Amino acid sequence: MFIDFISYLTYLEGEEPLTDYIILNSVTMVNKAVNIIEDRRYTDIDLFLDNDEAGDIAVDQLQELLAVDLNDKRGEYKSFKDFNDFLISKHKNINT
Repeated sequence: MFIDFISYLTYLEGEEPLTDYIILNSVTMVNKAVNIIEDRRYTDIDLFLDNDEAGDIAVDQLQELLAVDLNDKRGEYKSFKDFNDFLISKHKNINT
């Protein structure tokens, strides 16, 4: 969601993102994302979804609906609910 995106930008530590982003405020917006991806003819997508059932369903839907390379990045923060929780944990470890 949007907070996770802000966390991701923080994680980049000032690096300028060199890619486009689609932020889903809910996984119910998958179909809108599919339309954008198809209209813009993206071929490689990185997914930073929640590590929960809704995230699993969204990945499955995107795999069914799109003929592009999907890179499920949830493994990079698999011990956490989402990217924001991952970043908070990193920050706590630095400050202790």
